[in-house]
Amino acid sequence: MRIRLIGLSFSVLLTSCMTGYTAPYGSLYMDVTLNKDVTTPTRLGSREGMVCATGYLGLISKGDASIKSAAAVGGITEVKAVDYRVSQTLGTLISETCTIARGD
Repeated sequence: MRIRLIGLSFSVLLTSCMTGYTAPYGSLYMDVTLNKDVTTPTRLGSREGMVCATGYLGLISKGDASIKSAAAVGGITEVKAVDYRVSQTLGTLISETCTIARGD
């Protein structure tokens, strides 16, 4: 019983130390989309552009996942919302972070 109580207390302590808005981690496979903070409600716009950066084995990564590039791909001149998509396969075997810009 005492070991369970210590384990529960440790779990609560670790959970309380987590800050920010992050994707839940999946060690075998993960594919999660998160939004960037939006301070005021807005219409998303009629256009969308997505760009990605990809990493292999946690050793090599390449790509331009900037908001500016995503807007250019979508032909967007006024960005109204930004989402991020994070995916991983078998830990860091293949990982990808994408930026999705929406606007007009």
